[in-house]
Amino acid sequence: MAYGHGPDCRPRGARAQAAGAPGPRRGDESLRVARASLDGQVAVATMPARGRGSGHGPLGEVAAVARLSIGVFCALAVTAGCLCWSEAQPPGAKAASPADALYADPDNLQNLISKQPEPFYIVDVRTSDEYQAGHIPTAINIPWDTIGEHPPTPYTSTLIIVYCASGIRSAKAKAALDKLGYTRVVDFGSISRWKGQTLKGEDPGECPCKTL
Repeated sequence: MAYGHGPDCRPRGARAQAAGAPGPRRGDESLRVARASLDGQVAVATMPARGRGSGHGPLGEVAAVARLSIGVFCALAVTAGCLCWSEAQPPGAKAASPADALYADPDNLQNLISKQPEPFYIVDVRTSDEYQAGHIPTAINIPWDTIGEHPPTPYTSTLIIVYCASGIRSAKAKAALDKLGYTRVVDFGSISRWKGQTLKGEDPGECPCKTL
Protein backbone atom coordinates (compact mmCIF):
# COMPACT_ATOMS: atom_id res chain seq x y z
CA MET A 1 0.00 0.00 0.00
CA ALA A 2 1.30 3.42 -0.89
CA TYR A 3 1.31 6.06 1.78
CA GLY A 4 0.83 9.68 0.94
CA HIS A 5 2.74 12.51 2.62
CA GLY A 6 0.97 15.10 4.73
CA PRO A 7 1.71 18.86 4.82
CA ASP A 8 5.40 19.72 5.06
CA CYS A 9 5.80 20.92 8.66
CA ARG A 10 9.48 21.62 8.43
CA PRO A 11 10.68 25.22 9.03
CA ARG A 12 10.65 27.45 6.00
CA GLY A 13 14.45 27.55 5.93
CA ALA A 14 14.66 23.77 5.91
CA ARG A 15 12.17 23.55 3.06
CA ALA A 16 14.12 26.18 1.14
CA GLN A 17 17.37 24.28 1.56
CA ALA A 18 15.70 21.06 0.52
CA ALA A 19 14.47 22.80 -2.62
CA GLY A 20 17.99 24.01 -3.42
CA ALA A 21 17.46 27.63 -2.33
CA PRO A 22 20.05 29.19 0.03
CA GLY A 23 18.91 29.30 3.63
CA PRO A 24 19.28 32.23 6.00
CA ARG A 25 22.87 33.25 6.60
CA ARG A 26 24.49 34.06 9.90
CA GLY A 27 24.72 37.73 10.62
CA ASP A 28 21.62 38.57 8.58
CA GLU A 29 19.87 39.39 11.84
CA SER A 30 21.32 41.25 14.86
CA LEU A 31 20.08 41.87 18.37
CA ARG A 32 19.47 45.47 19.24
CA VAL A 33 18.62 46.62 22.72
CA ALA A 34 16.52 49.67 23.40
CA ARG A 35 15.45 51.15 26.65
CA ALA A 36 11.67 51.21 26.64
CA SER A 37 11.51 53.80 29.41
CA LEU A 38 13.51 55.21 32.32
CA ASP A 39 11.54 53.28 34.93
CA GLY A 40 13.68 50.20 34.53
CA GLN A 41 11.75 48.51 31.73
CA VAL A 42 13.99 47.15 29.04
CA ALA A 43 12.70 46.10 25.64
CA VAL A 44 14.79 43.71 23.62
CA ALA A 45 13.93 43.76 19.97
CA THR A 46 15.32 41.72 17.10
CA MET A 47 15.66 43.85 14.01
CA PRO A 48 16.99 42.80 10.61
CA ALA A 49 20.44 44.23 9.96
CA ARG A 50 21.17 46.22 6.83
CA GLY A 51 22.88 44.63 3.91
CA ARG A 52 26.58 44.03 4.10
CA GLY A 53 27.21 46.33 1.24
CA SER A 54 25.70 49.33 3.02
CA GLY A 55 28.69 49.76 5.32
CA HIS A 56 26.78 48.82 8.48
CA GLY A 57 28.58 45.66 9.52
CA PRO A 58 29.13 44.27 13.04
CA LEU A 59 31.35 47.24 13.99
CA GLY A 60 28.65 49.69 12.97
CA GLU A 61 26.12 47.82 15.07
CA VAL A 62 28.43 47.88 18.09
CA ALA A 63 28.90 51.63 17.67
CA ALA A 64 25.13 52.15 17.44
CA VAL A 65 24.56 50.19 20.65
CA ALA A 66 27.34 52.16 22.36
CA ARG A 67 25.73 55.46 21.38
CA LEU A 68 22.38 54.23 22.62
CA SER A 69 23.92 53.18 25.95
CA ILE A 70 25.59 56.57 26.40
CA GLY A 71 22.30 58.36 25.72
CA VAL A 72 20.43 56.20 28.23
CA PHE A 73 23.16 56.75 30.84
CA CYS A 74 22.98 60.54 30.42
CA ALA A 75 19.19 60.50 30.72
CA LEU A 76 19.38 58.42 33.89
CA ALA A 77 22.02 60.74 35.33
CA VAL A 78 19.82 63.80 34.74
CA THR A 79 16.84 62.04 36.31
CA ALA A 80 18.91 61.04 39.34
CA GLY A 81 20.08 64.64 39.72
CA CYS A 82 16.51 65.87 39.70
CA LEU A 83 15.54 63.28 42.30
CA CYS A 84 18.46 64.26 44.49
CA TRP A 85 17.50 67.89 44.24
CA SER A 86 13.89 67.12 45.12
CA GLU A 87 14.99 65.09 48.16
CA ALA A 88 17.19 67.99 49.29
CA GLN A 89 14.14 70.28 49.34
CA PRO A 90 11.84 69.12 52.16
CA PRO A 91 8.10 69.20 51.40
CA GLY A 92 6.63 72.59 52.22
CA ALA A 93 9.90 74.51 51.88
CA LYS A 94 9.64 77.89 50.17
CA ALA A 95 12.30 80.18 48.78
CA ALA A 96 13.13 83.21 50.88
CA SER A 97 12.68 86.66 49.38
CA PRO A 98 15.78 88.10 47.69
CA ALA A 99 16.20 90.66 50.50
CA ASP A 100 15.95 88.09 53.30
CA ALA A 101 18.07 85.56 51.39
CA LEU A 102 21.02 87.93 51.79
CA TYR A 103 21.21 86.86 55.43
CA ALA A 104 22.28 83.40 54.33
CA ASP A 105 25.64 85.06 53.67
CA PRO A 106 27.94 84.97 56.75
CA ASP A 107 29.01 88.60 56.41
CA ASN A 108 25.44 89.84 56.07
CA LEU A 109 24.34 87.77 59.02
CA GLN A 110 27.14 89.20 61.15
CA ASN A 111 26.11 92.67 60.06
CA LEU A 112 22.50 91.94 61.01
CA ILE A 113 23.52 90.81 64.49
CA SER A 114 25.73 93.85 65.00
CA LYS A 115 23.37 96.55 63.75
CA GLN A 116 20.04 94.87 64.57
CA PRO A 117 18.03 97.00 62.10
CA GLU A 118 14.84 95.06 62.82
CA PRO A 119 13.52 92.35 65.14
CA PHE A 120 14.80 88.90 64.20
CA TYR A 121 15.48 85.47 65.63
CA ILE A 122 18.50 83.29 64.98
CA VAL A 123 17.59 79.73 65.86
CA ASP A 124 20.05 76.91 66.44
CA VAL A 125 18.04 73.79 65.61
CA ARG A 126 20.64 71.32 66.86
CA THR A 127 20.47 69.42 70.13
CA SER A 128 20.96 71.17 73.48
CA ASP A 129 24.40 69.61 73.90
CA GLU A 130 25.51 70.82 70.48
CA TYR A 131 24.18 74.29 71.21
CA GLN A 132 26.00 74.58 74.53
CA ALA A 133 29.23 73.41 72.95
CA GLY A 134 29.23 76.49 70.73
CA HIS A 135 26.58 78.61 69.03
CA ILE A 136 26.28 81.81 67.02
CA PRO A 137 25.89 84.84 69.32
CA THR A 138 22.25 85.81 70.07
CA ALA A 139 21.00 82.45 68.75
CA ILE A 140 18.37 80.60 70.73
CA ASN A 141 18.05 76.82 70.78
CA ILE A 142 14.96 75.06 69.46
CA PRO A 143 15.63 71.53 68.12
CA TRP A 144 14.40 71.04 64.57
CA ASP A 145 11.97 68.26 65.50
CA THR A 146 10.12 70.51 67.98
CA ILE A 147 10.20 73.85 66.19
CA GLY A 148 6.86 73.12 64.51
CA GLU A 149 5.23 72.88 67.94
CA HIS A 150 7.31 75.61 69.55
CA PRO A 151 8.15 78.32 67.00
CA PRO A 152 10.33 81.19 68.24
CA THR A 153 7.58 83.80 67.82
CA PRO A 154 3.84 83.86 67.07
CA TYR A 155 4.35 86.64 64.53
CA THR A 156 4.68 84.98 61.15
CA SER A 157 6.17 88.04 59.43
CA THR A 158 9.23 88.16 61.71
CA LEU A 159 12.64 87.43 60.20
CA ILE A 160 13.92 84.02 61.35
CA ILE A 161 17.32 82.54 60.47
CA VAL A 162 17.86 78.85 61.21
CA TYR A 163 21.09 76.84 61.18
CA CYS A 164 22.45 73.49 62.29
CA ALA A 165 25.60 71.39 61.90
CA SER A 166 25.38 70.46 58.23
CA GLY A 167 22.29 72.13 56.79
CA ILE A 168 20.01 69.09 56.77
CA ARG A 169 18.16 69.83 60.01
CA SER A 170 17.93 73.54 59.28
CA ALA A 171 16.27 72.78 55.94
CA LYS A 172 13.70 70.64 57.74
CA ALA A 173 13.15 73.34 60.35
CA LYS A 174 12.57 75.93 57.63
CA ALA A 175 10.06 73.65 55.92
CA ALA A 176 8.19 73.19 59.22
CA LEU A 177 7.98 76.95 59.77
CA ASP A 178 6.96 77.55 56.16
CA LYS A 179 4.07 75.12 56.62
CA LEU A 180 2.93 77.14 59.65
CA GLY A 181 2.73 80.25 57.50
CA TYR A 182 5.97 82.00 58.41
CA THR A 183 7.00 84.13 55.46
CA ARG A 184 10.55 85.24 56.29
CA VAL A 185 12.48 82.11 57.18
CA VAL A 186 16.09 81.93 55.98
CA ASP A 187 18.13 78.72 56.02
CA PHE A 188 21.71 79.69 56.91
CA GLY A 189 22.81 76.07 56.69
CA SER A 190 25.90 74.84 58.53
CA ILE A 191 27.35 76.68 61.52
CA SER A 192 30.76 76.01 59.98
CA ARG A 193 30.01 78.86 57.55
CA TRP A 194 29.92 81.35 60.42
CA LYS A 195 33.08 83.50 60.39
CA GLY A 196 32.80 85.08 63.80
CA GLN A 197 33.24 83.83 67.34
CA THR A 198 30.91 81.31 68.92
CA LEU A 199 29.61 81.31 72.46
CA LYS A 200 29.36 78.36 74.83
CA GLY A 201 26.67 77.62 77.37
CA GLU A 202 22.94 78.10 77.53
CA ASP A 203 22.97 81.91 77.33
CA PRO A 204 22.39 83.25 73.79
CA GLY A 205 24.73 86.14 74.60
CA GLU A 206 25.48 89.17 72.48
CA CYS A 207 27.54 89.66 69.36
CA PRO A 208 31.20 90.31 70.27
CA CYS A 209 32.01 91.35 66.71
CA LYS A 210 32.47 94.83 65.29
CA THR A 211 29.96 96.42 62.96
CA LEU A 212 30.91 95.70 59.37
